Amino acid sequence: FTARGGGGSVRAAYGVPVEIDGVRFAVAGQPGEGTATLHVLDREQAINKVLKMLSVGPREGSTIIDIRFTDPNPGRAQRVVNELAESFRAHNARGVQMRSQRRRMFIEEQLGQAEQRLADAQLALSSFRSTERLYSSREKLASEQAGLMNLEVRREELDAERRMLQSMLADMERLRGPEREEAVRTLVSAPGIASSPVVSNTYSRLVQYQTERENLAAGTWGRSESHPDVERLTALTASAERQLTSAVRSHLLSLDARVRSLDDLRGRSATVIRGLPAAETEETRLAQQVQTIGRMADLLREEFQRARIAEAVDGGQVEILDLATTAFPSRSGRRLQVLMMSLVFGMMLGAGGALLMETTNRSIRHREEMDSVLHVPSLAVVPRWTETGKAVTSHPALLPRSTGPAGGARPEPMSLVTLADAASGGAEAFRVLRTNLTSLRAGETLKLLVVTSPSIGEGKSTTAANLSVAFARQGMRVLAVDADLRRPRLYKLLGGSRQPGFTDLIVGRSSAAEAIQQTDVPNLYLLASGLPDAAAIEQLGSAGVRQLLRRLCERFDMIVIDTPPLLAGADASNLGAAADGVLLVVRAGSTAKNAATHALAQLHSAGAKVVGSVLNDPDETVEKYGHAYYPTYYAMDT
Repeated sequence: FTARGGGGSVRAAYGVPVEIDGVRFAVAGQPGEGTATLHVLDREQAINKVLKMLSVGPREGSTIIDIRFTDPNPGRAQRVVNELAESFRAHNARGVQMRSQRRRMFIEEQLGQAEQRLADAQLALSSFRSTERLYSSREKLASEQAGLMNLEVRREELDAERRMLQSMLADMERLRGPEREEAVRTLVSAPGIASSPVVSNTYSRLVQYQTERENLAAGTWGRSESHPDVERLTALTASAERQLTSAVRSHLLSLDARVRSLDDLRGRSATVIRGLPAAETEETRLAQQVQTIGRMADLLREEFQRARIAEAVDGGQVEILDLATTAFPSRSGRRLQVLMMSLVFGMMLGAGGALLMETTNRSIRHREEMDSVLHVPSLAVVPRWTETGKAVTSHPALLPRSTGPAGGARPEPMSLVTLADAASGGAEAFRVLRTNLTSLRAGETLKLLVVTSPSIGEGKSTTAANLSVAFARQGMRVLAVDADLRRPRLYKLLGGSRQPGFTDLIVGRSSAAEAIQQTDVPNLYLLASGLPDAAAIEQLGSAGVRQLLRRLCERFDMIVIDTPPLLAGADASNLGAAADGVLLVVRAGSTAKNAATHALAQLHSAGAKVVGSVLNDPDETVEKYGHAYYPTYYAMDT
């Protein structure tokens, strides 16, 4: 072929690159046309042309973003839209990975320092005991030692937060350009800062000013740096950054004041301890130092494990739901043929898709899969039930088949099948679960049981309520605790009021006698969640909550605790570590295998003991290998 330009003409073979007038291109093969014109645009012209044909906007009532591109060439329109979506997803994933990596590196550094300090403290205590040969009891120091240890832990936490914020603030002030913007985003998302309304409002204004300034300066007709509007937005951006820095510094001053206050309390406690014999005091101090640093190291190990998991699995906040496909117009004269071919193709595609979904399904569907994934005892399979106890697909299931828009289960009038239909297969499944847990109680202490699940909508609250009724009907004095402080549901199932409740007990607003409610079921009592309280949620893993639960164990034969899902936060892990055992509820056909293994790993990392699992099957997913005989058998008997 021959290419002609302003600088002359060039002859080349098909498939061989050719350069003319500074443009390098190739023609793969002989086209159907005799002549063609190649139009070359500069970068700004190409961007403006793409933007004119591009439309991006959110879908109403959802978090979905639709991307549309209008072009006479369907293939080119498809490529532009798909490349744009993939580029945006990759950019978001890189940003999330970088933030997770920085957090993991910071925690890893703090953990190394804590472990070195712990080793030094243990060596100092061992050397002191060897030298002094001191082995007498230290009971008289217990009270002062516990108080001082709590002060030390709190001071270390505040000091660690202060050092982290100082480091982030220094990075923000040192960096420039995109790196500075990334440092600002990391700073405002830090714990303690993100909850400040002053910081949130200031950061929102900063992002608004930066966006407006970029829009003014972008494109071929963008305004220069000296333009009054650009200068005004530049000044507003700088002012917002100064206000943001001032707010962070004010928070640091508050942390300094709290650290000084804790130092004063430590000084007074240390004065009391100094009145004891010198050798005993020194040993107490060294032992207290070992315990304090050890607790801090344990907390850092837990945070480090979570940071590693987040860095490994977090793929960003953007997911591509559907890639664009090329649209081909049909010919009017061949509509019937096209319709028949489409019908056949659709049937083949549907059958292939069904087979592919079956072979690639990553969820737990029956008991054997649950055993192979979790490697913990399988204590019961809860079937779907109805008012008559028969598995009739046209009737609504009593365990939640789906979740509402807020993420909680839709209300079910017969969720307490152990009360509504005690002769049904569903009620018998909970009696089997009670029997298996009772056999575990015979060999070891199991008075405090946590019921949780990997994700929402898997039936944990319904399981906790029915299991509590089953224990109470056996004559045991049972307390059902609603510890899902963000989305409580247990108080609705058992017919109680939300407050006073667990949060009021934790922060000391109510006593146990005021918070515990008597239900309509004999021997069954309810401790509702109470109103949301950030201070109570922060204390779920504290020694005070552990002591509170142990005091409640002295008043009841069995305590069943309904917690939030494991993958939604740390509440379930903290309570699981304080309990005698954890019961993991898995929903057949819904719970992904990797979600179940991650949830189990989170419990093990927290030191919780998983006594068994329950397979919840409201959608009749379990293959009938003998697991689903309850409804038919008991319906015939009744």
